[in-house]
Amino acid sequence: MLLAAFAVVPLLSVQAANVQCWRDDQGQRVCGDAVPPSEVRRQRELVDPRGITQKVLPAQKSAAQVDVETRAQREQEQALAYDRYLLQAYTGVADIERTRDERMAVLDGRLRLAEKSLVDTEATLTDLNRRVAAEPKLRARIDEFTAAKIDHSGAMKRIHGEREKISADFTRDIQRYRELRPATGR
Repeated sequence: MLLAAFAVVPLLSVQAANVQCWRDDQGQRVCGDAVPPSEVRRQRELVDPRGITQKVLPAQKSAAQVDVETRAQREQEQALAYDRYLLQAYTGVADIERTRDERMAVLDGRLRLAEKSLVDTEATLTDLNRRVAAEPKLRARIDEFTAAKIDHSGAMKRIHGEREKISADFTRDIQRYRELRPATGR
């Protein structure tokens, strides 16, 4: 028993006597029993008194590296969550296409209303501009309808943008659904 106790003592001293080695900015190997704070960020090796590497401590990551990895991890988690959503929300590609078509129909209705409002506003402006010489008080109304015309044009532009985005999103979703469920085909 006493012999076993003496056999453990050298192992403890070997572990306690680890030296850390790293490469400095010039590529030179530097070793010591304590690592300066400026060098903690580097990869280091724990070396026992016999010169055998016991463990490699990875380099600390910079804040920018941590941010990039965190962002990539978050994006991967979001992509997986979206994949689960696609698989749970739709029974097939036809279901996705039906949902897309319904949303496009709603946008097309909004677009027709915006176009009609623009045509009506332009007709009213034409009439007001024709009558303004005889009734100068109409200038304020012309300004109101000019602003409305700009609003209607902006609304139409936004709706066209929404339509393009929905089309692209659903095209991407259909492609991804087919990747996730290749056997269903269509």
